[in-house]
Amino acid sequence: MSNDLIPIDQYMITEYNPEDIREIIAENIGGQEMTEFDLDRITIPSGGGLAWAIPTLDGEESSQALEGVIVFWKDARAYWEQSMEESGGGSPPDCSSDDGQVGHGDPGGLCAECSFSKWESDARGRGQACKQVRLMFMIMPDSLLPVVIALPPTSLARARKHFLRLAGRGVHFASVVHRVTLDRTKNDAGFPYSVANFSVAKLLMPEDADRFRKYGKMLEPIFRDVSVDHSDVEG
Repeated sequence: MSNDLIPIDQYMITEYNPEDIREIIAENIGGQEMTEFDLDRITIPSGGGLAWAIPTLDGEESSQALEGVIVFWKDARAYWEQSMEESGGGSPPDCSSDDGQVGHGDPGGLCAECSFSKWESDARGRGQACKQVRLMFMIMPDSLLPVVIALPPTSLARARKHFLRLAGRGVHFASVVHRVTLDRTKNDAGFPYSVANFSVAKLLMPEDADRFRKYGKMLEPIFRDVSVDHSDVEG
C-alpha cells in the first residue's frame, strides 16, 4: 500500500455535506424512508466469471475491477431449508442473523451452537448449511449512494485478511479506495467458481476519509437492516 495521500475530488460525495445528501435522497423518493431493499447489489459472478456486473442508470456494465470507498460492512448468516434450485429463489431465509452471532427464525438461537453452522452440515457439499456472508457498502465515484457487495463464504477469508492488514497499519477501512478483482478457482468436484481479491488503490487525505466515515455513520441504521438474499451465497 502506498503511503502517498491522495485527494479524491472526483467522487460526487465530496461535493455535498451529509444534510445535502439526506435532502436529495428524501426528494427523490417522495418523502418516504429509504429501506434496505432500495440499494443496488453486486454479487460474485457464477461459473468462475472474472467480470463484475455493475448496475448503472443505463443498465449493467461489465468491469474487471470494483473501485470505491467502503463506508460500512457487516457479517451476516442465512439458512434456507430448500436450495435456490428447489425454491426458485426469492424466498426469505428460514433463519437469519444480522450480526452473524444470533439467529432469528427456525431454528434460531446462538449461531456458534447451531448444528447448521458446523462444517459439513450442508447436505450438498462440505460447507455450512447456514451460510456466512459479508455485505460491504461501497461508494463509487459517480454515486451518492453505495452499492451492496455481497461476498459468499468462499471469499470471506480474503476479505478478513484484507481488513486485518489495514488494521495492522492503523488504517480505517473508510480511509482508502479499495480495489476488488476476481480470481478463478475450482472446488473438489472440479467446478469453477470466482473468489474476490482485495487491494488498496489509494490512501485518502484525512479530510476525505473523515467525510466518508461521517457518511457511513449517518446511514448506518439503514445499512444494518440490509438482509442476505439467496443469490448472495451461491457464488
